[in-house]
Amino acid sequence: MRLIHVATFSALSLVSVSAFAQAPAGPASPAGGDKDAARRHYDHCLELFNTEAFDSALAECEKANQLAPSYKILYNIGLIHRELNDFSQALKAFERYLSEGGTDIPDARRAEVDKYVSQLKGLVANLDVRVNIPGADVSIDDVPVGKAPLGRVRVNPGHRKVTATREGYAPVTKVVNIAVGENGDVELSLTNLGAAAPKGALAATPVESTEPNPWTTRAWVGWGVTGALAIATGITGYLALDKSNKLSDARNTPDPDPSKMDSQSKDVKTFSIASDVLLGATIVGAGVSTWLTVKAVTWKGEGASNKEAPSVSLNVTPFGVVTQGKF
Repeated sequence: MRLIHVATFSALSLVSVSAFAQAPAGPASPAGGDKDAARRHYDHCLELFNTEAFDSALAECEKANQLAPSYKILYNIGLIHRELNDFSQALKAFERYLSEGGTDIPDARRAEVDKYVSQLKGLVANLDVRVNIPGADVSIDDVPVGKAPLGRVRVNPGHRKVTATREGYAPVTKVVNIAVGENGDVELSLTNLGAAAPKGALAATPVESTEPNPWTTRAWVGWGVTGALAIATGITGYLALDKSNKLSDARNTPDPDPSKMDSQSKDVKTFSIASDVLLGATIVGAGVSTWLTVKAVTWKGEGASNKEAPSVSLNVTPFGVVTQGKF
């Protein structure tokens, strides 16, 4: 069958090329340079078709028809689309060939194309495309098919991507699955970019600040200082306890040395006071570090509103230091 197509395609070139030799009547008559370029593209189309490079052959034939339009080239374009299994475009090309060729088409050729048309009509589907905004551009599988309202469009069976676009509106794409001979439909609703988001729509995700968080370093420093104070509290507390034990042992000796006991008593008092001061500083440091940590976690960048910003406060009571906060 492919050999028959190649032979038919090659034979047609004898009459198709002649279309470039004479300019079509009417104002759309191409310049001589255009006809020469069209002939070159058409020759390339034949070469590529014979090597089964159908995609490239289609591009060359379409370019030739653009430069020097001829209904005869539509026959070739239809054959290439048929080889590519693009049945809807093949059907479109063959129907245009019959329409534009009219009575100039030989009876044998018309009978052949009529047979192709009959076969292809049984291999396509129909899709009713409806868009809420008139004048929107509609494309199927990224190929423009017209402006809304379109009505029914012939498509190849399978998964088809239908897209509607118009300036000032967000583009909409839907993928539909349609079978051979089926009459499907798809509705596309464009949304005005200037319109408010509908109720129930998801809120836009806030953009995270790319600025460095200044509170992170401060929080680490705070916890570092708090840790050092806690260690110092532990050491001074241990020394105060050790000095206190030694003072008790000295008092229990038969003949204690008053001067030595006085010195040990001062040491116990000194380390006890130091331990209490360091413990208080540790508690304060822990509170401040907690506040810095909360600031680091909730920081959203400079200038970000934070009406419910967390707060931490330290209060001294007769029973100790109380840390309270709101998060």
